Amino acid sequence: MNSRPMSPGNVLTMHYTWCRMSTGGSKMRKTTSISIRVSEEELEIFKRAADEEAYASYSEFVRRTALKEASRVLKEKEDQKGGKTNE
Repeated sequence: MNSRPMSPGNVLTMHYTWCRMSTGGSKMRKTTSISIRVSEEELEIFKRAADEEAYASYSEFVRRTALKEASRVLKEKEDQKGGKTNE
């Protein structure tokens, strides 16, 4: 983890909108934003990787990669809990 201070310009902000169908058939929209601080070098890495993998944007690359990692961590923790025995 890099502990050096970063300038305010090194913030990556991502906005997402999701829709949920209500029982009446109307759509409900909610937008959520997150911001993460990254160095210029880290931002360039995200941009290059997103381009290599043909993502629509680097924020989409970051979002999908973070979701994959979060799912992996949660599954790993679930598996660890499931493997414990009560003796």
